[in-house]
Amino acid sequence: MTVKEKNKLKKYNFLLEIGVEEIPSALIEEIADSIEYEIKKVLQENKLSFEKSIKLNSPRRLFFEIKELDSSSADEELILRGPPEKIAVEEKDGEKKFTQAALGFAKKNDLSEADLEIKEGYVYASTIKKGKASKEILESEIPEIIKKTPGKRFMRWADTDAKFTRPIEWINAILINTENLKKELVEISFEDIKSSDLSFGHRIYGKNSFQVSDPKDYLTKLAEENIILDPQERKNYIRKASTQLAETVKGVPLIDADLLDEICGLVESPKAILCEFSKDYLEVPGLVLSTVMKVHQRYIPVASEKHHEELLPYFIVISNNPEASAEKNIKEGNEKVIIPRFEDAMFFLKEDNKIKLNERLSRLEKINFQVGNMKEKAFRLEKLAELFITELKSKEQKIDIDQSFENSCKLAAKLAKCDLDTQLVFEFTELQGEIGGIYAARQSYPDNVAKAISEHYRPRFANDEEPESLAGKIIAIVDKLDNLIANFAIGKVPKGSADPFALRRQANGLLGIIIHSQLNIDLENLIKTIIHSNPIYIETNNRIAAEGKEKKFKTLNTEDLCETTIKFLEQRLDFVFAIYHSKSHINKAVIETDSPLKKLQFMHNSIHLLSAFEENSEYGDFSQAAARLASMTASFKDFNEQDLSINDSLLKDEPETELMKLTNELSKVLVNNYKLELNFTEKDLIKAIATINKFFDNVLVNDEDAATKKNRQNLVYNLNKLFADIADFSQLKK
Repeated sequence: MTVKEKNKLKKYNFLLEIGVEEIPSALIEEIADSIEYEIKKVLQENKLSFEKSIKLNSPRRLFFEIKELDSSSADEELILRGPPEKIAVEEKDGEKKFTQAALGFAKKNDLSEADLEIKEGYVYASTIKKGKASKEILESEIPEIIKKTPGKRFMRWADTDAKFTRPIEWINAILINTENLKKELVEISFEDIKSSDLSFGHRIYGKNSFQVSDPKDYLTKLAEENIILDPQERKNYIRKASTQLAETVKGVPLIDADLLDEICGLVESPKAILCEFSKDYLEVPGLVLSTVMKVHQRYIPVASEKHHEELLPYFIVISNNPEASAEKNIKEGNEKVIIPRFEDAMFFLKEDNKIKLNERLSRLEKINFQVGNMKEKAFRLEKLAELFITELKSKEQKIDIDQSFENSCKLAAKLAKCDLDTQLVFEFTELQGEIGGIYAARQSYPDNVAKAISEHYRPRFANDEEPESLAGKIIAIVDKLDNLIANFAIGKVPKGSADPFALRRQANGLLGIIIHSQLNIDLENLIKTIIHSNPIYIETNNRIAAEGKEKKFKTLNTEDLCETTIKFLEQRLDFVFAIYHSKSHINKAVIETDSPLKKLQFMHNSIHLLSAFEENSEYGDFSQAAARLASMTASFKDFNEQDLSINDSLLKDEPETELMKLTNELSKVLVNNYKLELNFTEKDLIKAIATINKFFDNVLVNDEDAATKKNRQNLVYNLNKLFADIADFSQLKK
């Protein structure tokens, strides 16, 4: 079939609706995406063209539309190769005839002898593979797509192996001719469900069923049933209706993206209802009340329009019942449901207030940690915070650290884990740290202490906010470092995709804080100091090894633990730098230099510089020159790195003298002092190009004279060492 003939094919709009019992909110998009992908894949594999696909969904229905779909795939000419000529042709009575091998090939492919020809030593034949109707393809493939849909917590509802996220109640599948709008039923059978052109409205309040003639008609009839199938439209309604209701009490709805997504996945006929609770419960920290409402009940809290951190005694329920007559009962029911949870929170608060935070330190002894207990960890964090501050003070920083700050930071570190002993955190574990910060503020601790405690768990997950305060950053870093080292000491190093203690996330978090906050520290040295000054890590490791309860448990010494921790963090650098820098090849070249944890800020700035430099027309010349240095250095055999001195009397040629001069000049700006800002610019790198090339073009490095050879090798080695501290330029050669 020619392109022109193919363009004359009828076009269809395909509509598929899978009606189900309510799908869990978190699974809807994943399942819908999978089905849409597989439908498009089947169409492409069968060479069926279409204009676009549309995907809509609600908890009770998955809808897919394929627009301008070919009515059938095109006929396809196939060139078939048969047996070799030597066994396919024989000569009889002076004539060449096809053998049984050739005739068998023809029969197998429904061909006649006349269709066969000899070409290039083989039997060939052409045949036409007839196109298949899109209706036929869809009828055979859609059940398989549904059957193979991946997902969690799938269910079976019949005496078969078929399963889906929730029991399927109906399938609506039709093709509509785009010219005459004639409708055809796509006959799909999945277990005991047969497709039809019928759909259903609201599970309780809708019509029993209604007939669908085309996608527009389908969406119109759903709208008449108060069903909003488009998730984005549902979200827009929820936002708008919530805002309007909150404004009636001079408030604003506190609805974040995650809560909006979850509520959107719970309803298909959303109705916003304003509810109220007693002002007495506002004594409970707003964070706790918000968590009860948002996480446990999927309600939308209402805050003051002037002070968004101040809750009002209202919340908004998004009901899945569009009936106005039901609003009163829904309101009263949800207001009753929330009271026991608020009462619990009020009780926990009163009980917690009986014991001060600092009094809870001794009680942390009852809570185990990977090494020792939480009381020991609390005092260790105080010590680690002091070590971190000492490291900060030893280098140039953008921040000033006085004794008052140091005292506050150490106090916050010591108290950071005290809220683990509180009843509120026992009930609302996701609020650990934040509850401690609230209690610290209520118990008149300095604001910077309370804030540092509240944010020291950040970032808790990918794209979460980092701590804002310097004390919060310091405690977050040392807490995560302590968690890493403690887990490694007891053999809990992540392997493959398994990471039950989220150690990779914690590593990413602490590195991200250091880099993003421009904290100029030698992290490698800090790790070694922490491990050497806290023998509990190795003592715990050796005790577990001596007990012999765990097979293949590795006994570690201090150096082993340092190496494991440093190597693990180095492996996370590529991921972390990719967040800030898009040029992965430059990231990799900079990271793969010696001791990267000693110079995180230096590397961050170097990547910035090289990424900008790459846009310069002279970058290619420089990267090639630097790569020549690296390549030559790598080729040295039996090179003595202990003797790198240059004998001026052996500098025979002008290019040698110029290279020596260049090295001396660049050493003043490229030497690894690792300050906050780079000492060099693009210009410093550019001016090296001509000198390096002139040297290699005119000087034989590996001279026959041993002294001259060593002198020239030292010249090359010394300059390369300066560049190699910035990046592995052999990877960046253009």
